[in-house]
Amino acid sequence: MSARVILGASSFADAGPVLGLALALAAEAGAELRGLLVEDDAHLALSGLSSACIVDAAGRTVARHGAGPMRAAFLRDAARFEQALAREADRAALTWSFQHRAGRLAAVLADTLGPDDMLVLPAGPVRARLREVVLLQTGAAAGLEPLARALAERLLSPLRALADDPETLKELGPGSVVIGATAGKDLPGLLARTRCIHILHSTGATTPRL
Repeated sequence: MSARVILGASSFADAGPVLGLALALAAEAGAELRGLLVEDDAHLALSGLSSACIVDAAGRTVARHGAGPMRAAFLRDAARFEQALAREADRAALTWSFQHRAGRLAAVLADTLGPDDMLVLPAGPVRARLREVVLLQTGAAAGLEPLARALAERLLSPLRALADDPETLKELGPGSVVIGATAGKDLPGLLARTRCIHILHSTGATTPRL
C-alpha cells in the first residue's frame, strides 16, 4: 500500500483534468490523497518581465506583467484545487489533505515525497482522454504490475509494458498514463521533454533541480 498519492502541479489547469486519475489511484492503493499546488518561482520570475503575459495549459491568460497579479493567480488556483479535491475525495470517502508551497516545481515535489509515496505528475497538455496505462519495465518499478493492472481495469483502459528509456517516453503523448519509479528520474527533464501523465513510485533519489 502507498503511504500517500500526491497530485502535484503549478496550476489548477494542470491538476484539474487528472484529479479523477489521482482519485482512482488513491482508491486502488488504499492511500491518502494529497493535493500540492506549487507557486513556481520560474513563473514569478517571468511575470516580472515588462512584456509578460502568463497563460495556463488551456491557453487562458493567468496574469499579466507583475509578480502581484501572478501571486493572486496562484492563490485563486490553490483555492479551486483545494475545493475540487475536498469535494471529490469526500464523495469517494477518501482521506485527503492539501498544501500550497512556493519554490521550483521539481524541487518542491522531490522534497515532499516520502518513502512509498506515489506522485501523479502531469507533463504537457493533459486534456486528452485517458487512452492507455503504460508500465515501464525496470527493476526499480518491480512490484507495480498488480497496481498498474488494477488501475487500468478501473479506468477501462488497456495496459502495456514498455522499456524505461527516454526515447520511449518521447513517443508517448497526452492520454498516456505512465507508471514507473522515481529512482534516478530527472523530474525537470520529465516536465520539459515529455507530454504524458506520470505516476512515479517513490523508491529512491530523484534529480529535482534545474
